[in-house]
Amino acid sequence: MYRTDGNRVRGNDAMYELVPHIMPKRYDASNSIKVEIDLDPIQEYIRRCRKKGISMSHMSVIIAGYLRAASQNPYLNRFCMNKKIYARNHFCVSFVTLTPGKESDTVTKLYFNMDDTIFEVNRKVQEIFTALAAEKLYTKDEIMEWYLNTIYLGEGCFGVQSAARVYFGKDVSELTTAECASLIGITNNPSLYDPYVSEKNNRKRQLTILKEMFYQGVTGAD
Repeated sequence: MYRTDGNRVRGNDAMYELVPHIMPKRYDASNSIKVEIDLDPIQEYIRRCRKKGISMSHMSVIIAGYLRAASQNPYLNRFCMNKKIYARNHFCVSFVTLTPGKESDTVTKLYFNMDDTIFEVNRKVQEIFTALAAEKLYTKDEIMEWYLNTIYLGEGCFGVQSAARVYFGKDVSELTTAECASLIGITNNPSLYDPYVSEKNNRKRQLTILKEMFYQGVTGAD
């Protein structure tokens, strides 16, 4: 069965393969660790970044640390489904937004690739907090329009109109569904999914997006 959130893990030790059969139901678990962190090196790193014009945050550094730990210990980021073992292909962080006057909190999920650099992590963190702040002032359609007109898409392109001209030589209104998926695929990591840098990576990302659109009923089989 096709899954967008993970890849099947094969060739495991026989005892490891028994786990989803012994425990067929899903059980959520929490792994906790208490570590004393020296903040001085982090502060110094952030100061160096800011001197270079990079607005690095403490949260970005901490999330990047978690991401690196998970990427170096892949067993921490696996799950079982239908008695099969999968390696999750992303790293998810949930934020809870507390809004005065509202009875319920807003949970926002931020997804990272396992090979994201600290700068990619920082960019995504900045984008999500900018979006959360904008939600208080603008409608979702206005936010989406602003995002699509300003997002960096590689090759010096800011916004989908500029990217449509550079990559396909046409106006954004003339793009096909496949070409739109190719552009949207770049947003996840411009340095990795820029088609001029790696056509193979961009194609893989494009197909992932098109498959997800199909499974959600957004587009047809064509």
